[in-house]
Amino acid sequence: QVRTMRMRKKAILILAISALMFAICYFGQISIESKKYPSGRDTIRSFGNGTFQLLRSNVYGTKGKVLYMCNEINTCIIGDVQAIREQGNSVVVIGSPYKDYSGNEKVCVVIDLSNNVMEYCVWPSCNQRNRFILYADKMSEAGCAVFYESVFDFSEEKQQIIQELLQQLD
Repeated sequence: QVRTMRMRKKAILILAISALMFAICYFGQISIESKKYPSGRDTIRSFGNGTFQLLRSNVYGTKGKVLYMCNEINTCIIGDVQAIREQGNSVVVIGSPYKDYSGNEKVCVVIDLSNNVMEYCVWPSCNQRNRFILYADKMSEAGCAVFYESVFDFSEEKQQIIQELLQQLD
């Protein structure tokens, strides 16, 4: 009778462990599949469905962070991320166009996580988008980016966050 009880306990334990393993595998697969663009080994953080990813970079021995768009276009958005803030359903990212950039312009990007569309502007210069980003026209046509002439084209709430991040960089 004692032996039968031990066998039942072992059987229940094996079933519980099996059910737990199945649940972990099943739900883990669902969460991975929900990302349209999965993270890679250099990904620090992925936003939304994975369209935008913050990546580690090591350009010419200089370590940094890069904001990258992972979709049909696949291009670098900000070559040297210097400030980032998540606020509600948006991510605001500020940085230099590329590592060791000597100009005073900053790239300001706001990512809308609800639709994976970015708003892009160069501060303080106006209409500099084609100077710092490849495939800007293609991105506009695909509906995955909106390019502004001025930082004042952002909503007031986004302007405030951008100004706060820019002040932190000074």
